[in-house]
Amino acid sequence: MKRKLSIRLLLVTAAVTGLASGCGTGAHQQVIGEKQETRTEQENITEGTSADGAADRHELRVAEQVQAPERYKTEVKDKGLYLTADASVEVLDLDRALIKKSRAVNFTKEEYEKVKEVLSKELELEWGEGKTDRRYLQYEGGVWDYVDVTDADNAEIIKKAEGGSENSAYDEVTNVSGTGADGSSYQLSYRTGTGDITPPTTLIWLSKRIEDGRYIDKTAVIHKSGDEESAARSELAGQLQNKVEPLVAEAGLKNHKVYNTRWRESFYRTKEGNLSEFEYWLTFTPSIDGIGCTWTNADLMGNSVLNGPYIDLLLKEDGTLNYMRIIGKEEIEISGADGTFLLPFEAIHQLFEQYCKDFYGNSGEQEGEAVLKDGKTQIGRTEAITRLNVNSVRLEYAFIKRENAAANSEQELIPVWNFYGSISRGPTIGEEDRPQGMVENVILPEGIILSIRADDGRILVE
Repeated sequence: MKRKLSIRLLLVTAAVTGLASGCGTGAHQQVIGEKQETRTEQENITEGTSADGAADRHELRVAEQVQAPERYKTEVKDKGLYLTADASVEVLDLDRALIKKSRAVNFTKEEYEKVKEVLSKELELEWGEGKTDRRYLQYEGGVWDYVDVTDADNAEIIKKAEGGSENSAYDEVTNVSGTGADGSSYQLSYRTGTGDITPPTTLIWLSKRIEDGRYIDKTAVIHKSGDEESAARSELAGQLQNKVEPLVAEAGLKNHKVYNTRWRESFYRTKEGNLSEFEYWLTFTPSIDGIGCTWTNADLMGNSVLNGPYIDLLLKEDGTLNYMRIIGKEEIEISGADGTFLLPFEAIHQLFEQYCKDFYGNSGEQEGEAVLKDGKTQIGRTEAITRLNVNSVRLEYAFIKRENAAANSEQELIPVWNFYGSISRGPTIGEEDRPQGMVENVILPEGIILSIRADDGRILVE
């Protein structure tokens, strides 16, 4: 309750500040949007989405509305919290920010065949016969779960799903195997969903089979940008990105941009001994007027606040494509009045800092034991403290479920501020002075710490 109240109070303060500075929506409403035309059409984001066209020029562009600095710097020490930031702030020079209605839909058979054709050419694959299976789901307890078709007790659920019941649905998965000229083996999967399944309902997924007898030895390591292994492969990374960008476009997935890149090191055990392999991992998301959409990395059933399409690719150092998954598809409804005014960044970063205090801080009841040096000087305490470090802040888009939606498939595209960085939790003292066995726990090595709606300051990701 304390957290919700403090955030709401701060939001009210920010709104008042915005009104006082002329950023409100009073008699002279300041809206960034297209001309007020009655126009409705469906625009498939995987076929290329653009908000270009006739539009009124607003006196305040997006950068002027948010008034963001080039860098966001802060240092906050609170009970149980240490927040630091020296982060770049990314805001594209646009006329307007947009809010659009969208709908999660299936990839068509033609789109699947196009991807399959491009992969055949890229990997020199010969495909076998495909097999399509139907799987049934039931909505219960707030989630969709698959049901056992061999269980006679589920016969009624299956019957309802076939008839389009509200709480029953089915999906269809087509699997086909492909063999390369070098004897390598791949599997390609294509899934579509029926009923009101929570997005993403559709996917196209390619994976290379490992058939040399190896098995995973330990958890893979993601190398951050700038570390020794990534730095040694920086030139190769650029070459691999240049290789896959045309491949994504040729597969019909236009108007996507690179959202994130990293090197992944996997560890295997073979008959000959231990083995490690590096793969370059690229994530693409849809691009709206040059602004990327937030990568959700949600479960396939979409149990996440954010729902949105993305593409993952993994390439070996020699350029061989090992893995490609295309998750989710959105159709955006274009309307005349889809512009929105954004809060100033000053209000957004205050919301972020207050949230961090409320959520990650503590009341100080548990202070822990003092740690003394030479039995005299206190150098720290044993209680845990959460450390957050922000390394970049970006104004981006995100897909969320539409408010008052009649169906799970009804989505909304909104502008968001994403605070990227890392989170760890450990003692207040340095590593060299810690008692034996006391370690720091990495909660989030690198990712979104918090996502905040840019138009009204609501928290989206916890």
